[in-house]
Amino acid sequence: MGAKQIIRDACVISVDPEIGTQRRADILIEDDRIAAIGTDLGVDDAAPIDAGGMIAMPGLVCCHRHLWMTLLRGFISDGTWSSYLVETFWGRRPLYRPEDSHIAAYAGALEAIDAGVTTVLDFHDCSVREGLADASLDALDKSGLRTVFAFGLEGPPDFDGAAGAEAMSPTLPWHREEAFRLRNGRLASDDARVTMGITARNLEFLPFACAAHDLGLARELGVRTLTTHAGSGALSKGATLVDNLRDHGLLGPDILFSHGQSFTDGELDTLAETGVKIVVSVESELGQGADPVTWRALQHGVTVSLGADSVGSLAGDMFRHMQMTLKVGRGSRARLMDQQGIAPTDVALLTRDMLEIATMGGARSLSLDDRIGSLTPGKQADIILLSRERVGMMSGAEPEQIAVLQANGRDVDTVLIAGRVLKRHGVLLDADIKAVARDLDNSRAYLDDAHGRLDTGVLWDAYNTKVAAAS
Repeated sequence: MGAKQIIRDACVISVDPEIGTQRRADILIEDDRIAAIGTDLGVDDAAPIDAGGMIAMPGLVCCHRHLWMTLLRGFISDGTWSSYLVETFWGRRPLYRPEDSHIAAYAGALEAIDAGVTTVLDFHDCSVREGLADASLDALDKSGLRTVFAFGLEGPPDFDGAAGAEAMSPTLPWHREEAFRLRNGRLASDDARVTMGITARNLEFLPFACAAHDLGLARELGVRTLTTHAGSGALSKGATLVDNLRDHGLLGPDILFSHGQSFTDGELDTLAETGVKIVVSVESELGQGADPVTWRALQHGVTVSLGADSVGSLAGDMFRHMQMTLKVGRGSRARLMDQQGIAPTDVALLTRDMLEIATMGGARSLSLDDRIGSLTPGKQADIILLSRERVGMMSGAEPEQIAVLQANGRDVDTVLIAGRVLKRHGVLLDADIKAVARDLDNSRAYLDDAHGRLDTGVLWDAYNTKVAAAS
């Protein structure tokens, strides 16, 4: 038997229907796993963690986050999708060096942990040169964050080569080589804290052969999760990605679509039948003028999870995303009822439903539900403690209601991942924040200088050509 810790006197929201919510209980941790939950466990040889007055709950799971964009925090706060594509994705992304990828991933991981997110799918669509993935992985190893590192298959756009959408989203020979090197090396285990996934290109805008290639490579690698943007609104021009994948037998439970706001009811039925999941990023979808698919997807039986997307223009705090997703989901259903002349007598989603989506929904979306997502004996000890000392947390409501609607990242007192304490008393442990700030500033200065020397007119010309081709 290894090291023991015990969280004492917490209000435990387990998100496990058999354990439920216990107003006062202890959580025994042995090594990296939860050993027992309850009162009077009779344990006196474990290191104590006092949680009196706090809420203990599973760590939040973020299934769509571009960690590389932590370096560009707030940069496109007032931008459009067009300006993001041209100025950031085509402009700054190809300029990244290994040190830029490293500090972006490290700062992004610390931000997640600080706000109670214990698992992230890193949507690594920044594979613009060899070595960036290893730099990011070094940062993730250092941070302690549980991560599905979804290696991207898209290189920098080719402005000088052949015209066409595929030239703007190329997969290069080294992408395949690096993917296999990672899978056969440092990301070989699916039981490690950092595991491998694949980020496909934006397949709605590409010839179907690209979808067959990217999905085929992911399955050749045997990764648990393959993710891509889908249902992205006006520029999709009614693309039939779901139908094409279905007709070719390529849909399956390893696929996690990001966004999905334009999916029809028929497409949602197809996704439910084939086990495909959707991760909703409510701020992103609202910013595109779309109604997030949350409530409709749940009605069709699709597994739904949450993602913060990019701090380039959005918030990284998953408590905020829970709150917004809950309210917008309720509003989606209320509008449909109003169109039928029906006054709702209940709400579409309860707070406990939203908490389940942000924890177990995320675990299911990443095929990690046997390891994380609930406080269940035998699962990994990914646990957060919420302080209730802030006036805004001094509520007599149900614990789930407080956690979803009143809390924010500032209320996260303690974070454990695999039993390791990474934050305590509101302070990140073993993290030199001043050094992080310095390294971020240095990388931003480099990017600003390098981007300032680009001819962005070429990028805008390429964008206008792309839009014309899609029209």
